[in-house]
Amino acid sequence: MIEPRRETPLDLVTGSQKTKLGSSPVTEITGLGFLNLRVKPNDVARFEALAEAAGLATALAAPLAVNTFASAVDQSLFWLGPDERLLVLPHASLAKVESALTHSTAVPSAVTDVSSGYTIIGLAAQFADEIVRSSCPYDVAKLTGNRCAQTLLGKAQVLLWKLDASRYRILVRRSYAGYCYQRLTDAARQWAS
Repeated sequence: MIEPRRETPLDLVTGSQKTKLGSSPVTEITGLGFLNLRVKPNDVARFEALAEAAGLATALAAPLAVNTFASAVDQSLFWLGPDERLLVLPHASLAKVESALTHSTAVPSAVTDVSSGYTIIGLAAQFADEIVRSSCPYDVAKLTGNRCAQTLLGKAQVLLWKLDASRYRILVRRSYAGYCYQRLTDAARQWAS
């Protein structure tokens, strides 16, 4: 049986841009799935039960501090609100984890697959801070350790986090992916010259 082709939000944009730009510091991170998790606010035991039910790494049990995330191997869990988390994991394991979470009787919760609505844009450049600052009002100097920020990139709402001194990840809604990609690409081109 032939596996259906998964189109990403930036397939058309990046395909036409690649020939013009050559190698770009702005890329789409593909092959990921996104699950929105809702449980009673700040209930550590419930989040730990969810993580256990899904077979997730214990490091992902509950990043409860405002605007933080936890990562383990190929999974990340982001704080979106007092009762809301976003789990980012490989798309290949999405169905299994979603099923485990949905059928867990130990924890009353809402689990929603929001994979078709988001993508992650990666930025890797020497002047990454300046590139992000050119479009974002948030003070990126605050993005240290496991901090993330729900902010704006231009006019698009994004979730922003920093991997290291020269690499960022930006979670963006599908409908704004092309806009954010172009904005970051233009800024990267200006800083490269």
